[in-house]
Amino acid sequence: MLPNKVKFLSAIAVVIFSLTGCQSALRAESQTPGQDQTWVVAQYVGGKQCQPLTYTPPDTKRLLEDAGVTVLQTAIEQLMVCMACDICPAYAARHYALINAAQLPAAEQLGFAQSSAPPMP
Repeated sequence: MLPNKVKFLSAIAVVIFSLTGCQSALRAESQTPGQDQTWVVAQYVGGKQCQPLTYTPPDTKRLLEDAGVTVLQTAIEQLMVCMACDICPAYAARHYALINAAQLPAAEQLGFAQSSAPPMP
């Protein structure tokens, strides 16, 4: 019975260390928008843990620019995911973009929402 408890506690420890070891990965040079600028955000979740196929999130800048929205800056905030096979997503992140405020309606049409600046790493 004791070896099973040790295995169970070891598995729990691995999950805890995996989750607490995750850090946000942001790519943003400046966090303060000008008067005529605003941050927008969209969250993307995809793929499955333990699957051979990888999930490729949309290219935020390209998606917005293809719709005529000028992108001044982007940032990606990686989110934690669980590690259970076939249940948990392989990818979860918030994609931020700094755009001209006048183009907010076009960004909202693509599923983006107005946001505060992305968190600092």
